[in-house]
Amino acid sequence: MPHEWTYFKPEEVEGLDEEFVAKLDQARHIAGIPFKITSGLRTLETNKSIIGASPDSSHLQGLAVDLLVENDHEVSLIVDAAKAVGITRRGIYVDAKNVPTHVHLDVATDRVSEVIWIKREGLA
Repeated sequence: MPHEWTYFKPEEVEGLDEEFVAKLDQARHIAGIPFKITSGLRTLETNKSIIGASPDSSHLQGLAVDLLVENDHEVSLIVDAAKAVGITRRGIYVDAKNVPTHVHLDVATDRVSEVIWIKREGLA
């Protein structure tokens, strides 16, 4: 039987690492805003189709999500809440006008653990 989360439906987090989802659920509570997952677990084919995606993306192991954001305030709430629950690999995607579009969160252990980056969406 699938685990029941406070803020996520099972289909939203399907294939994601359960400990990671538990942290996301806690972070969602702290942030006090919805977390809209636009990318969670990816197949190799899906990952290859995404411009700029790392060939060894943490999404392939179910250790990363991209969350849709509408403004800088949501970015701040999500990034701060993620840090509070121990998600210390964070990234911010921005559009061509440097307006934030997504926040990337991951818990990969084979990479630098304390990082926050900003990247233009859709660039290799």
